[in-house]
Amino acid sequence: MSSRRLVLSLFVVMVCAVLGIRSTVRAVDLHVPSQYGTIQAAINAANHGDTVVVADGIYTENLVWPQKNYLTLVSENGPEETIIDGRGDTESCIYVGNGQKGVVIEGFTIKNGYGTIPTFHSSIPSGGGICIDEDVSAVIDNCIITQNGDASVTYGGGTFVSRDSNVVIENCKIFENQAKETSAVYYRTFSSEGMMRNCLIYNNTSQDDAVFCQSSLIQIINNTISYNDGVGLNLYTPCPTVTNNIIAFNSGPAIRSNNSYIESLFSYNDIWNNSGGDYINCSKGNMYIVGEHNNISDDPLFVDVNNSDYHLQHDSPCLDIGTDTPPGGLPATDIEGNPRITDGDNDGVAGVDMGAYEYKPPILDQPVIAIFPSEFEFFTIEGGPNPESQILTIRNSQSGRLNWIINYDCDWLLVNPTAGSSMGELNMVDLQVDITDLAGGGYNYELTISDPCAVNSPLTVKISLYVQSMEVHVPHQFDTIQEAIDYTAEGGKVVISDGIYSGEGNRDIDFRGKAITVKSEKGPEHCIIDCQGTEDNPHRGFIFHNEGDPNAIISRLDGFTITNGYGPQEYLEYPYQLKNAGGAIYCENSSPIISNCIIKYNKAFYGGGILCNGRGDVIILDCTFENNEALDVGRGGGICCYNSRGTKIINCALQGNTAHEGGGISCIHIVILTWITA
Repeated sequence: MSSRRLVLSLFVVMVCAVLGIRSTVRAVDLHVPSQYGTIQAAINAANHGDTVVVADGIYTENLVWPQKNYLTLVSENGPEETIIDGRGDTESCIYVGNGQKGVVIEGFTIKNGYGTIPTFHSSIPSGGGICIDEDVSAVIDNCIITQNGDASVTYGGGTFVSRDSNVVIENCKIFENQAKETSAVYYRTFSSEGMMRNCLIYNNTSQDDAVFCQSSLIQIINNTISYNDGVGLNLYTPCPTVTNNIIAFNSGPAIRSNNSYIESLFSYNDIWNNSGGDYINCSKGNMYIVGEHNNISDDPLFVDVNNSDYHLQHDSPCLDIGTDTPPGGLPATDIEGNPRITDGDNDGVAGVDMGAYEYKPPILDQPVIAIFPSEFEFFTIEGGPNPESQILTIRNSQSGRLNWIINYDCDWLLVNPTAGSSMGELNMVDLQVDITDLAGGGYNYELTISDPCAVNSPLTVKISLYVQSMEVHVPHQFDTIQEAIDYTAEGGKVVISDGIYSGEGNRDIDFRGKAITVKSEKGPEHCIIDCQGTEDNPHRGFIFHNEGDPNAIISRLDGFTITNGYGPQEYLEYPYQLKNAGGAIYCENSSPIISNCIIKYNKAFYGGGILCNGRGDVIILDCTFENNEALDVGRGGGICCYNSRGTKIINCALQGNTAHEGGGISCIHIVILTWITA
């Protein structure tokens, strides 16, 4: 049994144990074609927990997965030798649905599928290669998915994943598929589970995009998405996290989204030379994320794209600069089974490469100091506990014996041990910090690691300590309100002194999904946010949004006058449209408490004063709304609740507000509104 099959078998056993499933029949291997002439016959005969093992060959079938759990379908010798050919008929090569758990499909070439009509789409063939229908948990591993779909009708030429399904697609090559919408991978799960990692996605063709995630909070990690027709990655809110990927040379924009607040979900990606632009094309225009959150824009230097070789060259800018802690966890190996976290550029600092392939460096005949990581950050709050210790690893990544020492002189740092030797094994060094008597602020120090015999001696390790104050003040400590919010830790408070605040950093103020309090020092009469918004240059006061559970984070805004706002455009559902929204405050899928505010002379199409949009329980308490306006035939001069499920308005006064409908308050679509007066 191969190591990969052993791991998958253990996975199935562990899942059964966790869920308390007890099998009365011992799991067995069923072999194709020696025991069963077709794959379909074998999976039909299999019991829960069995493995169907397929010998080399071309199997002309359109498989329909039986209603059985923890069933594994695996090839003997990998996808190059074992092919499932769907014949271009009016079905997917493999259809799984509905409700099966623990499905594993590993080691096949899957080609010439057309697509199956899933439950969610009553008339649209989806998933030319593989169609995963509703409420399925599955792993698709080490497959080649190619030449599937139909350019005129299919959704998800390569793979389609339907709602409430938890599907991991990993170590797959997905190329030369075609579809009307989404040529390679279409996630439409409305779920927070699932993952796509270590996949090579190239040369797929559609009218729209290569990868589409619709309301799917999956993780997209270490993929190479290149040379596809259309948008590389299309995201529909709520959106996945996107980490350590290469998105390059696609014919459309690198990324498209209906969400204007997703830049923080993208980190450690190389976005390069996409014909439609190296940015996120979103409802508010083009959002440039290069240079933010460790995203870069450089030629990844593939080895030979003309021959479909997407390995990285030795001088690729994508070597060693990914993160080893992406949301969802780092894959242990790359698409070919090579270990992640290697010193690809032989500078002594091991790191993760971006993309599906990890570069393998040449062997040297001298010691080389290899450290991981090269930078450490410790965070704590003033007067709080010391942060947890962290581990620095040191080893010899080449030949001979490495005899290393660490020199340091820092009052707040403890290093143990300070010397060691390695012939390839890892040496663990414990790093601790002591914040006793340290005031709030930032502290930095560099450790020096040396061995005179090592090729790359000495190396330095940067140590950063951040001691955050739980209460910060504007303008005494920070020039703008936004700077103070960006600095403040969860649970902290930003206090604003008396004055009139306007301009960049003091309007369009984004809470960044933090559970913090922003309050004025002496109340709304003395602390004014002047948005200075106009039709040609729209600006509002504050923005609340949360990509996860809207009720998990409670932000607080207290004691401001917010005036002269003109709501920027936002993408609103039902009907899908761009409209000026939230003249003073815009709340999207969030649950802030807005109290003791005066909101006056603001304008927007929906919600001249405040727009509460989507999920979340907004509380508006002891506020006054005066002379706000819903533009044109808009709604909600004072407050607009748009598809909002839990807004509460308590002890508020609304006067002089105007709108085509609902001068004071307007409720649109499914709204649950609570009005309370003293």
